[in-house]
Amino acid sequence: MGLVFLLVSCLPGRSSPLTQANPIEPILPPEYELVAGQTAIETFDPPGAGARVSLTIATQVHNPNEFGVRLRRITYDIFLDGKKIDRQSLELDQFILGNAQVPLKFPLTVSLENRLELMTAVARAFTGTPLKFRLEGETVFTSQSYEFKSRFVTLVAGTTLARETVQSPLLRLEESSSEVLLVREGAPVIRATVLATNPGDVGYFLYGKDVSLSLNGETLALQDISPVPIPAGQDSRFELLFYPNYTNLSEAGRAALEAALSGVPTALDIQGELLIDVLGVDTFEVPSGWKISGFVY
Repeated sequence: MGLVFLLVSCLPGRSSPLTQANPIEPILPPEYELVAGQTAIETFDPPGAGARVSLTIATQVHNPNEFGVRLRRITYDIFLDGKKIDRQSLELDQFILGNAQVPLKFPLTVSLENRLELMTAVARAFTGTPLKFRLEGETVFTSQSYEFKSRFVTLVAGTTLARETVQSPLLRLEESSSEVLLVREGAPVIRATVLATNPGDVGYFLYGKDVSLSLNGETLALQDISPVPIPAGQDSRFELLFYPNYTNLSEAGRAALEAALSGVPTALDIQGELLIDVLGVDTFEVPSGWKISGFVY
């Protein structure tokens, strides 16, 4: 009987149940498609204020398999203007039905400190020149029973601009730390502490030309303001020092200065030409009519 079984099993045209089953379908990794309208540079700070750039890269993730998968982790390298700047990971628990797609955003924040060429490329995106970007990475995803990891490939690439343009700062005097003092006989100094709010999403350097300081309406000093870093979407403070030439002041100017030195709160005004420099790429003039006012003594 055993011999008969062996002979029958070797006859051509017969196959085992395993060979009759359908072959295992290949497992395909998720595919990423850029959503350009929702992709943009969100904020950018100049050197001295962090040199950080934040972007949102929006995608649609497609599951090309017949069965559902769950995204678990995406590890990716970030390239800006063709240069790799960082590696980051995105932890997820996102289920995608078979042959379906879901939206997914990559929130990116990286530092460009000491990378002037890249900072310039980002700054140009605020003045109309698109910034090139690319994400290369791998995706960890699971089916009902197994975990898979894709090869390291380009996930998404394209160009983008800034979501908003440069906005002028809001300036005000911090009276509590502003003062008038004598460093020595006949050498007065007026220290004005300025609070600056940048309502926009790009940081810049603020500087001034022929900026005047007045007490009680009398101009006491005229000077330029050295560049000050103003970060995006934040409040910052900086000091301006003015050195009136006592011998050249008018009688009314001397009276106003002496009143402040003696402890009398005296009206102070600062105004002139203010300029915004976005990393040397472009310069914007703060609209005329701005003024910093308050009381000092």
